[in-house]
Amino acid sequence: MPSMSAGSTFLHVRWNATPIVEGTPDHFVGHRLADSATGSDGIFAEWAWDGTSLRARNDRYGFHPLFYFTRPGEFCLSTSVDTLLERGAPRDLHWEALAVFMRLGFFLASDTPFAGIKAVPPNARLGWNRDGLSIDSKPPMSDRVASIGRDEAMVVYQELFTAAIRRRSPDGVFGSLLSGGRDSRHILFELLNQHKKPDLVATLDLASSSDANVSSEIAQAFGLHHLRVPALADSVASEIRRIRETQRCADEHGWMLGLNDALKGRAAILYDGLGEDVLSAGLFLHPRPIELMRSGQFIALARHLIAEESVSSFIGQVFLGDSRLFTEEAAVDTLAKELERHADAPNPIGSFYFWNRTRREIALSPFSILADFKVYVPFLDHELFDFLASLPAEYFLDHTFHDQTIARSYPQWSHFRYSAKAQPALSLSTTALDREFGPHCSRIRENSDDLGKRGKAEFSRIQLQDTM
Repeated sequence: MPSMSAGSTFLHVRWNATPIVEGTPDHFVGHRLADSATGSDGIFAEWAWDGTSLRARNDRYGFHPLFYFTRPGEFCLSTSVDTLLERGAPRDLHWEALAVFMRLGFFLASDTPFAGIKAVPPNARLGWNRDGLSIDSKPPMSDRVASIGRDEAMVVYQELFTAAIRRRSPDGVFGSLLSGGRDSRHILFELLNQHKKPDLVATLDLASSSDANVSSEIAQAFGLHHLRVPALADSVASEIRRIRETQRCADEHGWMLGLNDALKGRAAILYDGLGEDVLSAGLFLHPRPIELMRSGQFIALARHLIAEESVSSFIGQVFLGDSRLFTEEAAVDTLAKELERHADAPNPIGSFYFWNRTRREIALSPFSILADFKVYVPFLDHELFDFLASLPAEYFLDHTFHDQTIARSYPQWSHFRYSAKAQPALSLSTTALDREFGPHCSRIRENSDDLGKRGKAEFSRIQLQDTM
């Protein structure tokens, strides 16, 4: 079975009479911003082994992929789930976490597909020695509501965004990902406003979206080199690669593989609009979920969110029919507990999706698939994030807050149209999957009357080994 984690970094310590250390004792990945207020702004992960103990930390959002497993006298840390599996991490599946993933398409909190492998939580200080593991995590989740009007909030938004771009001044050849939407346009307009002209802008060219055409209009107007990148063709090989490069924690991002390949060697720095959709555009925000959240009806809200989602992952389509594999009750209970953690946030639905979907799935695009680039994410600037996260959900309910901010801030460029919103497609067609994995699925269905250890082992073998 070929290794899937060539080039990944890890530290593995086994403590017998003395520590046996394999891997990289000291490691930093990602970037910090030297001129930020705290000196820790940026997206990064790091660790250091001093001979008797390990210390690790990550960025305040926990957006850079970092995973670990531990057993008595043993600890292993890596940016790659597959590396942990290769280092002997337990392969027992996390059935409650998978029950949520099969319905929503992302994992919650620190969950992964494996019960024994965890994602390091946000803003964590992790320590390990022969006595065991300690983790202190303090994500910036506030219940403070800003006392500011909606129009004034747009002015402050733009002021903080201008500062966020200024703090992320490129120091090499750089590009910006450009769609026909809001986040990438806002970034490009402010870069140009600060006389920082990208060396290129790149757009994924999908037949189902007008992104490429709208982006071409913008690029042409500013005399930018525009790279239109076709999506990779559906294939089993591309799906296996997607699974690998999203750390087995996402059901999308296949379209990013083509962008990654096309951009290599063309730029060292990229700008990405990560986080904007839930922080200022009101994605997933509707009155009913807010009502259920604020009234403490977390079970009802969990059922509502699950009912609203269509099952997008192939494995979810195949296996949700058997309630004993991934029960809805397990998904509802697990989801309700996580929802409750966000109930006091000014925008509780936005907070839930930011700290789960954005952190655990969407961030894998810029910080796992595009790991060879320095990727700036200005919407996660500490001051900007803290402000947007303090605004009440009602400011975003009509989904125009960001549009209006952009139009007011750059009236000279407000004539550019937005692209029609396209539904993301599966990264691999059902036909191709049925052809490749159909016999395996049939065997699992035959075992459905006696799942127990045999059924779980079969599912684990097929999904988690045959796809490597």
